[in-house]
Amino acid sequence: MTTAEEAPVAQESGSVKRQHYAYLLTETDERAIDALKVSGLTRAEATVLYTLHQYRHLTDRVDSHWLERSCDLRQPEVSIALRDFIASGLLSRAEVKGVSKGRPLMAYQVRGDIPKYVHNLIWVRQRQLDQATKEISRVFGETGGSP
Repeated sequence: MTTAEEAPVAQESGSVKRQHYAYLLTETDERAIDALKVSGLTRAEATVLYTLHQYRHLTDRVDSHWLERSCDLRQPEVSIALRDFIASGLLSRAEVKGVSKGRPLMAYQVRGDIPKYVHNLIWVRQRQLDQATKEISRVFGETGGSP
């Protein structure tokens, strides 16, 4: 992933308003995210998981705003993507005191093994495909195949 720095974008009554640029996903990142989607993850889930894995060595906790920017996703997409990861114990969530008065900012920390989590998803998906294949063979095997 590559980043663009904050840049001044507008002059408003003497002050400079800054715009946050999202991290840009490279072609390699997109291929990795597509591979994760094969395990049954949504695009948002795959992007968040990939990003958390890629930046695991930089910090032990990331906040939701950082995830939104780095994944180029909206807040609801990030929240929905994180829900299952938290429920499974892969991530933990903690409230972070912000400087503004509004909704609290949430910080997330990886608690589990991301590759192991993905391998488990693939294993479950493979079992589902095997079962579906058996059922399809049974149905079409009994009816003779074609009408």
